[in-house]
Amino acid sequence: MQLFAIEKGLLAIIFGILGLTEISQERDIKGKGLAIAGIILGIAFIIIKIFIKGGFFLLNLY
Repeated sequence: MQLFAIEKGLLAIIFGILGLTEISQERDIKGKGLAIAGIILGIAFIIIKIFIKGGFFLLNLY
């Protein structure tokens, strides 16, 4: 169901950072909160996916 889940999280982080740099360079662009939210959600998504994969690995171990 979650095809390329970690890659999507990495893309959210990358585009969030790109958005923040673009916003800091040009003052008339808005959306700093959305860029920060993208970074935070990307990190959270990767952490959750790692825990889910680790849990399935441990369940199959026993």
